[in-house]
Amino acid sequence: STPPRTQNERAQATTDEQQEQQQQRTHELNLELNNNMSAVTKEELAKHTTADDCWIAVDGQVYNVTDFLGDHPGGKKAILLYAGKDATEEFMMLHKPDIIVKYGESLKVGPLK
Repeated sequence: STPPRTQNERAQATTDEQQEQQQQRTHELNLELNNNMSAVTKEELAKHTTADDCWIAVDGQVYNVTDFLGDHPGGKKAILLYAGKDATEEFMMLHKPDIIVKYGESLKVGPLK
């Protein structure tokens, strides 16, 4: 049998479960929104790679982050490294999943095809 978990282990398991549920909720919301927007191809995404025209993809959604670059707490260079690309892996390592739901809605271009 497995030994009882410590309070820290239980807390971490709860946090992991909450994060997984939050990611699933974000994914479900994105699926609903996709039905109302035009899909963006990878070729189209790749055209938007400058500080004057910057798009990124996160979790299957494309965002025009041009006007957000100056407000990004990590600096605009952090975003520009992924301009015109799928930044999901890097984004998820550095941000909580709900941040894109909270701030990204107004920047959304559409789903990535």
